[in-house]
Amino acid sequence: MRIWMAGGLWASAAMLGAGACQERREIDFPDVNIPEPGAAQLEVWQAEFEQGQTWRGDPRRVAHEEIRLRVEVPWKGEPYDPSKYEFIERNPKHPDWGSYIVRGYTDRSRRAFRYRVKIARHGDIWYARQVSRYATAEWQDDFFDTDGPPMVR
Repeated sequence: MRIWMAGGLWASAAMLGAGACQERREIDFPDVNIPEPGAAQLEVWQAEFEQGQTWRGDPRRVAHEEIRLRVEVPWKGEPYDPSKYEFIERNPKHPDWGSYIVRGYTDRSRRAFRYRVKIARHGDIWYARQVSRYATAEWQDDFFDTDGPPMVR
């Protein structure tokens, strides 16, 4: 019974420390506004699409290319994988955003990054209007960390 009580007290203290001493921070980076392409540029892209260069017809691929071009990301050399991107055509909570693509990334220190690319359509092709990003990180107090230094009395 003593072992159970001691174990229960230790577990309660650990849970209290994990819950009470954790802090979450979000960092919203400046948006990268992309100038709208002119009519001549749109015609060039449409002609390229019709000649077989079809990547501008895939909104996820457009987002992939624009993120790599416009912001520093740790996965810059990574090949395109459409499963890592979510396409939202309309969001009733943010109708002013229009269509957009979202990609998430978590680094080794467990910081979460989110990238959003607002896009627009012209004929068969898509183009980016804005790249937004933010990061979320959690810090935890080491007071109840059993691997850390011993507590001083």
